[in-house]
Amino acid sequence: YGRGMQVHSISFSAHSDFAQTSEFISTLKPPHVVLVHGEANEMMRLKGALQQRFTAHEIVTPKNGETAVFQFRSEKIAKTVGLLAAQVYPEEGATLSGALVAKDFSHQIVAPEELDIYTQLTTTTLTQRVHMGFTGKFSLVAELLSDMFDDVRTD
Repeated sequence: YGRGMQVHSISFSAHSDFAQTSEFISTLKPPHVVLVHGEANEMMRLKGALQQRFTAHEIVTPKNGETAVFQFRSEKIAKTVGLLAAQVYPEEGATLSGALVAKDFSHQIVAPEELDIYTQLTTTTLTQRVHMGFTGKFSLVAELLSDMFDDVRTD
């Protein structure tokens, strides 16, 4: 069956040159690159050339048995926009309800009704009705449903 898909493979060969490693970094865009398995002088030359081309990446060449340590930002900052930005939250830890939207390493918290204004996302309303047969008293069903849900109408 035709599925209209493509399969790409990535070689993790232990021996790759500048062009292959550059293509790999350009494709995956990793923040950290660890070069291993090579002659020390050649590894340093490769590291220097890669650092000139990929200035935003951390490229390391640890010696055998040496630990590579990386710093990762653990704190994320999200801006509130629109209706949420207009609200005042005077107490630390106050609850904020919205949709967290991440794009290009920036984060925004948007009121769901404003998603179409501040993002390219669209929203819709979904209404669901459940119909089932029941031979008992309707008042029993209404009571049980009211115990489970807040907004039960019997009209």
